[in-house]
Amino acid sequence: MRLRQIEVFFAIWRSGSVTAAAEELAISQSSVSKTLKHAEQSLGFELFHRVRGKLVLSEEGEILLNDAARIFESLDQMRGRAAGLRNGLARSVRVVCLPSLGQWLIPQSVVKFHAEFPKVAMEITTKHEGEMLEGVRAREYDLAFAFGPADDPPHFSGLTSEKVTEGQLVYIESGRGGWAAPVTLAEINYATLINLSGRHFLGNALREELAERGLPERSNILVQTYSVARELIANGLGSCIVDEFTAITRPINVRIRPLRPKIRFGIHLYHREGVVLSRHERAFLEMVREAAATARRH
Repeated sequence: MRLRQIEVFFAIWRSGSVTAAAEELAISQSSVSKTLKHAEQSLGFELFHRVRGKLVLSEEGEILLNDAARIFESLDQMRGRAAGLRNGLARSVRVVCLPSLGQWLIPQSVVKFHAEFPKVAMEITTKHEGEMLEGVRAREYDLAFAFGPADDPPHFSGLTSEKVTEGQLVYIESGRGGWAAPVTLAEINYATLINLSGRHFLGNALREELAERGLPERSNILVQTYSVARELIANGLGSCIVDEFTAITRPINVRIRPLRPKIRFGIHLYHREGVVLSRHERAFLEMVREAAATARRH
């Protein structure tokens, strides 16, 4: 099929009729009909069945529809890049990360990246892990950053993973802002501890550590994100064990205490399998590593 034939096929499916497709493409109805007829003749089968005056996708048409959608997605991306070039932008880097990483680590990296590459457009999105990885597979994002094991990152179908850096869990409580003396898990007041609801990698890692030491893990206050816990603590309510990057986002009225022994975790990068990172994407990755290094105090 030629590109124009694919365009007509997709427009008819999207709009529901030859008339609407002609309006969408700004061409005559006869041109749409002829292009569709030529496409079906070259393929050797019908793309649509005529049912009571309406065009309904044939079985073969349904199979080809996903391919057509991917082609149009690629065309849209190409048009976007062309517009960027026309406006003086070299290209774009689309980043998605967990909300916790979007509080401090990724913004710090974006500021530095923009200073070095001002003509490269950036798109920053926060999602939870499942949505984030699915978005990378669907080509909605180029780079995804998530928490994971301190060692090798887990493998997900259709994605390539790479360890970026490490972090540690810390204990935060109300008080004079900044870093304070380390604390052991046995010294924590669990009656005031705020926990994360649901199943999250860091939450699971903490639960396993507490269970191994026979310490309680229940809490009267559950939140969905660490940033909510941090704000509650800044306003005088409770305490929490969070990642160090969330902790340093708002040091005012939040005392940060390293845990002993350390509970380490990894920050991992995910991108589409078979895709080689561009120079700008690789540069951004290195800036994330540098930003993480500046966050470490203990």
